[in-house]
Amino acid sequence: MLEEPGPGQTPLTKEQKAGLLLPLVTQVELNAAEADSIVNARTWAMVRSRSLSSAQVLREDWLKRLHKRMFDSIWKWAGTYRHADVNIGRVSWPLVPTAMREALDDSTFWVDHREQNQMTLVEVAVRIQHKLVAVHPFPNGNGRWSRLVADLIMRSEGGRPLSWGGGVNLQALGETRRSYLAALRSADEGDFRALITFAQS
Repeated sequence: MLEEPGPGQTPLTKEQKAGLLLPLVTQVELNAAEADSIVNARTWAMVRSRSLSSAQVLREDWLKRLHKRMFDSIWKWAGTYRHADVNIGRVSWPLVPTAMREALDDSTFWVDHREQNQMTLVEVAVRIQHKLVAVHPFPNGNGRWSRLVADLIMRSEGGRPLSWGGGVNLQALGETRRSYLAALRSADEGDFRALITFAQS
């Protein structure tokens, strides 16, 4: 059983506790465990992406596998689409599979036609990240997963991974996270300039 958190530590929700595979007590411990798991998954994915085309990166089964690789030591549901609505996701949970297929169709179009649409590779990667995080397909980890997907798109197309605020932990409250969320809100309105700038900062 999970203990109550100490002063200044954020408690886990009942839903989070139910899916945990590790005996974690607080949000701080959860963030640390997830960070370690993500580092290992990122290394695995970056090695794999050297031989992957963008079309392969944008396959639904591969993206589920990537999320599972990022979180399967921590969450029972890693790599599985959510079965409940969340405050962040704009897509009702029964529509997630359809929304994901549409997002991947759009993403493939952006990659294949970026020159005709006068978009840089960075803009394409950022638009893909924004589209995926807007669907919010998984119960948790969508921001970290979608940013890694954008980095893999960059890598598969001959670019370099993005810095996303200089490597600062975007899970932690602070000015960098506020800037990221503000940039996402601007992108929601169709203005990607702030998110493109943030991704390269």
